[in-house]
Amino acid sequence: MIDMAHEMGIRLVAEGAETPAQVEFLRENGCDYFLELLYFYKPMPENEFVTALEKK
Repeated sequence: MIDMAHEMGIRLVAEGAETPAQVEFLRENGCDYFLELLYFYKPMPENEFVTALEKK
């Protein structure tokens, strides 16, 4: 799917990666974006979220 999307000029978004192995697989295979913030960050207050976004 990743290769097919890229051949068509489409950027791919993966949603629901929950384990390090899943994230690593997606990275190794060229997935463009990940939509699973709970893997990367736990729920936090808004001001901490803004700070985290500014650092990236």
